[in-house]
Amino acid sequence: MKLKYFIFFLLVFIQYIWDRATTYCNTIEGEILLIIHHFIAIFALIGWYYNPFYHLILLTIIGLSWLTINNDTCLLSTVNNKMCGWNKNTEFKSFLVRFKISKIHNHIQKFIGLGLIIYDIIYLIKYVKKSNKNNIYNILSQF
Repeated sequence: MKLKYFIFFLLVFIQYIWDRATTYCNTIEGEILLIIHHFIAIFALIGWYYNPFYHLILLTIIGLSWLTINNDTCLLSTVNNKMCGWNKNTEFKSFLVRFKISKIHNHIQKFIGLGLIIYDIIYLIKYVKKSNKNNIYNILSQF
């Protein structure tokens, strides 16, 4: 297994175990969704390193759902809290929460997400210019 994928799965595992050390989910479905949520959360933070195109798509979807359909909260957190029988305001235990980064500013997660989106866009523009290819499908297939 490549080292970068090992690091990704290790971070997911650490974040999940750290979360499970302080909370308990009442249902198998909620537990499965929680694991998926941890995968998505880690990819949202470091996915630019693996695939900036898919990372950009994920961050755009997350940002739009936070800003439009789910009243400034994560849709997965809302569903997971309900499935696990937790208070609807229970915060998802990501590294940003555990290391108190989310306490720096009310909207720090949005600032981080916006910064990562800008990074992905700049990276992809530079990549397209450097590749000298006109077919976007050929470029994206290289990721």
